Amino acid sequence: MSGSSSNLVFARTLVDRLDRHGVVVVRGVSNLVALRGALEHLVRAAGLTLAFDADSAPELRDYLFLASTSALQGAAVGSVLGLLLGVLVGHPKAFIGLGAAAGAAVGATEGVAKVESGWRLRATWGADGQPIVLVSAR
Repeated sequence: MSGSSSNLVFARTLVDRLDRHGVVVVRGVSNLVALRGALEHLVRAAGLTLAFDADSAPELRDYLFLASTSALQGAAVGSVLGLLLGVLVGHPKAFIGLGAAAGAAVGATEGVAKVESGWRLRATWGADGQPIVLVSAR
C-alpha cells in the first residue's frame, strides 16, 4: 500500500474512532508515524495548518489564535457590509465602525466555538518507554 493511501486509511479510521469513542490512544513509534501521516492528510484535505508549540498551553494558544483571527475576519466582512448599508442610509463612516464591531463579535464567538469543538493531541512517554499520543475530540 502506498504512503498516501495508507495515510487515507489511517485518517478514516482515526475519524471513525473519534466519532464513536471521542478519544483515541496511539502507542508506539510506527503508529505515531502513521498518525503523523494521517494528520498531514487531514490538514491538506481541510486546508488548515497544524503546528506544535511546546512553550505555551495549547488551549490558551488555540483560544487566542482562533478567536482573534476569526474576529479579524468578521470585522473585515462586517465593515464592508456596514459600508454598503451606510451608503444606502447616508452615513457610511458610522456604519463601517458598527459593522466592524458586530463582525468582530460574531467572528470571535465563532473562533471560540471552533476551539471548543476541535481535537486535542497530548503526547507523553509510556512506562515501557514507548511514545503515546492521546487524541480526543470535543
